[in-house]
Amino acid sequence: MATKIIIRIPTYGNPSYCLMKKQDINVETIQKIVQGYFQEAPKNHIVIHPMFREEQPSWNIVGELIENVGNDRNVKVWCNENGMFDCCPNMGVLDKMWKRPFFGELCIEITPKKINKIFNGTEWKNDIKKCNSIEEMLKYVDEEEEEESE
Repeated sequence: MATKIIIRIPTYGNPSYCLMKKQDINVETIQKIVQGYFQEAPKNHIVIHPMFREEQPSWNIVGELIENVGNDRNVKVWCNENGMFDCCPNMGVLDKMWKRPFFGELCIEITPKKINKIFNGTEWKNDIKKCNSIEEMLKYVDEEEEEESE
């Protein structure tokens, strides 16, 4: 059974990932992650802010992925379509072409084979939170917000 890795790139908190069956990834799944309607983001426009990469290993993982997927059609980066200016700016994800942050949540859809090839066998999983479901990924960010507000 084919599997994919979904990596959530939140507007707040740190990225996390979930391993999913390919057939379970559909419009509703992506909408839940990016919190609204979505579109494919041009991978060659995306860069992860250097400050985020320096301070958090999980952001560095995402940055390495984005830099190394090139124009691979099998790797998708989804962004919140409504979020052009309506959603919270995602200060960790910058659009090189427009020289501004993306707005709203993003996610990467990639195969385990591709991600392992990019990281050449190094243990990337140690530096990013693994979740067992989409709901857990969404809850993970909420828990971080609660901890910082206390």
